[in-house]
Amino acid sequence: MLALIIALVHNTVTAQNFFHRVDIETGNLYTFVASNLLTAGINKLTDDRLLDTGFSYTWGNLADTPQSDKYRNYNLAGITARDLFSDVTTGLKLGYQTFSPGAVNFGIFGSAHYRLNQFKYEISDEQFHHRVQRVAFGGGVFFTFGSIEQSQRVIVEAALRYNIPIGYNGCWGEKAKDIINEGMTSHYSIRMGGFGKLQGLGIFVDIPHYNLLKHNSSFNLPKLRLYTIGITYTIMPWNV
Repeated sequence: MLALIIALVHNTVTAQNFFHRVDIETGNLYTFVASNLLTAGINKLTDDRLLDTGFSYTWGNLADTPQSDKYRNYNLAGITARDLFSDVTTGLKLGYQTFSPGAVNFGIFGSAHYRLNQFKYEISDEQFHHRVQRVAFGGGVFFTFGSIEQSQRVIVEAALRYNIPIGYNGCWGEKAKDIINEGMTSHYSIRMGGFGKLQGLGIFVDIPHYNLLKHNSSFNLPKLRLYTIGITYTIMPWNV
């Protein structure tokens, strides 16, 4: 289905105007290195910048909770399964971009992402494991500053994503729809483009506009928002 969508869009626009990207973000150093090596290989085989790779750090902002309650991440350099896959986002962006000789170009895209968050919630020195799975649908725009002849260009992106829970495992309940809210998240990034040595290097931030957990009379659920900041770095095996 993914190949069909890309083929259909590719037939309606030129290769230069067809914006397509697969995102892979992880919050563990080992999985970040592994995903970057995978990205380099696939980009080389397809002779295209098909995949982008990012390293993310997520923290939980608590409100109206006892001081003894703490949000805890898993080890960023750990090797257990929960460490390696504590914070993973992958998704697809498809759209249209201009490719003119001027100093500014722009693009627009739709997106679909899957996100897995695993974290520990501490209550009076006792820790509980929680796993949250969500899908997010949305879209965004980006602007490229710098002419197409330049080896280095700057790309600024802004997007909105609507998050829908699809899975939950933890001590607060059994069904995701009873525990996890739906809501909007903003995504902003600035990165280097072009074909220079810094291509793909950038920073990004995800800002939630809703509380992750629902108000539930059966459990004293905290007000929790997950903020994410990260860097993008994609190995490109060529330098045109």
